[in-house]
Amino acid sequence: MKKYLLYLLIFLVIFLFAFQSLIFNLNTNLIDWYDYPYYVWVVNQNVEKITSLNFTNYFDTNAFYPNKKTLLFSDILLPQGVIASLFSIFTSNPIAYFNLTFIVTFLLNFTASYLFWREIFKKEKIAFLGSLLTVFSPYFHNELGHFQMQSFWPFFFSLYFLFRKNGYELKYLIFSGVFLSVQFLASVYLCVFLIIVISIYFFIKTFAKKGLFNNIKNFILIIGVFLLLDGFFIKSYIDTTKIYSIHREYWEYVQYSAHISDYIFSNSINSIIHNSNIINHWNRFNKHSLGEQASFPGFVLLFPSFITIFSFTIKNKGFEIRMVFKNKDLFFFSLIIIGFIFSIGPRLNVNGQYLEIPLLYHFFTKIPFLKTIRALARWSFIFYFGLTYYSLKFMKNHNKNIIFQLLLILILLEMIPINIRTYSQIYIDDSDKKLAELCIKKQKVVLEIPVTYFNVEGGNIEGLNYVSKNQLASTFHGCLLVNGYSGFNLHSILALDESIKEAAMTQDSKKMINALKQSKADIIKLNKDKIPIQVSGEYVDIFNKLTQENRLAKTDDKLYIMQ
Repeated sequence: MKKYLLYLLIFLVIFLFAFQSLIFNLNTNLIDWYDYPYYVWVVNQNVEKITSLNFTNYFDTNAFYPNKKTLLFSDILLPQGVIASLFSIFTSNPIAYFNLTFIVTFLLNFTASYLFWREIFKKEKIAFLGSLLTVFSPYFHNELGHFQMQSFWPFFFSLYFLFRKNGYELKYLIFSGVFLSVQFLASVYLCVFLIIVISIYFFIKTFAKKGLFNNIKNFILIIGVFLLLDGFFIKSYIDTTKIYSIHREYWEYVQYSAHISDYIFSNSINSIIHNSNIINHWNRFNKHSLGEQASFPGFVLLFPSFITIFSFTIKNKGFEIRMVFKNKDLFFFSLIIIGFIFSIGPRLNVNGQYLEIPLLYHFFTKIPFLKTIRALARWSFIFYFGLTYYSLKFMKNHNKNIIFQLLLILILLEMIPINIRTYSQIYIDDSDKKLAELCIKKQKVVLEIPVTYFNVEGGNIEGLNYVSKNQLASTFHGCLLVNGYSGFNLHSILALDESIKEAAMTQDSKKMINALKQSKADIIKLNKDKIPIQVSGEYVDIFNKLTQENRLAKTDDKLYIMQ
């Protein structure tokens, strides 16, 4: 326990160094202002329900009005919401209690991975290195912009209990199932990854002729606990998918796969070594710019793993290369192979070029269970996980203080992030304050124009900033929103956006009023500065026209009341 507290303190110092910009600006700053305002909003939806003990219609939100179950358009972040609810006792600022939850998430990531690696190697210092390699792996650098993908502490707690007593004690199997359930509520992607990892674990045990019946029984027990605890949530997700006809197109799997060349470039790794001139020069050859990416595993993961996996001997004036696996070795080697194959997706992409060649994952896109994983590059999580085991095994096989010290220094130089900047933006304006006054007595429905991020001045990236900030602002003014942003573009919202745009372009008052009425909005907020410059005049003209016709009542420069 003393060693754990010491290592936790060291980790905390490293974390504070890496995230000092966030630590000193807890009330105002976020990692970015694209997806993160959305995450703050999701956590806030949970906090409001939990703190008020309002569990009826839990999946309904104040966005996407009048649609139901809209929290289920993406990860519901329920465990994160529970943590944030504790902090909300001390502050009502949603950004503040979100950032505190962010910090606790990383402390839990460290603790869970530390316990897991200690269970695997039985050595505290190896567990400490393993936790650093896990928390700050290339996956961390790739996925920092996706908070749900950083919430992997239930993943490692589940595996920690699975490996206790070799997975034979009933209570540990139940605990493993419980944390699998928690992982689903924190991140569906990571839950799918965990189910695959658990399946591989029992397959390897069965392959080693260690009790087919017991392995099947234990696997069913873990999945049974998961279904028992999360069955209601799983059914709700399935129902929502059917209600809104949510499905993934094949091209999405291709676009959001890693390119095989990603594993030789390290653009996303923000560390001392990978910010060096020589590596920056090498990374300029990387032409993969769209979709999601994987990264070079790093020297500290790759080379020790390579030396451990392959045994080199000189024999008869030649080289002999051997691979010898025990059950545990085979398990982690399988993770490396599967993580790599799954991450590069159903079609071969190389350095920004789509080569169309079908790959093994093409067949997995037809499996309903795996169809939920759109961003296939994220499978690299278990690729790095497998490599971490072999890197740590190298250290155990060369158990000297000098090796530990060298690896620690290399980890600090290569994996620990430096200068992670956070940002503050104004997301509440005078119109939002006016909305708060209008909604304080009776909740009103607000339509923000532009309606979606597709028709915003500056393109989709600026559009994402715009629409996610609107959602975050709704935590202040308390109105219902017709608009919304999540992992799914609601078809009715896209249709409304086009109808309003067409009415503005044709100056058709009747069509505009019909579209506004169909939105069921009480208040229209016209964000003139966010409408593309080349068409903003048309929007202003038709809203002035509707005001003159007494179809709309103007309250200030942005707000219009439906008559």
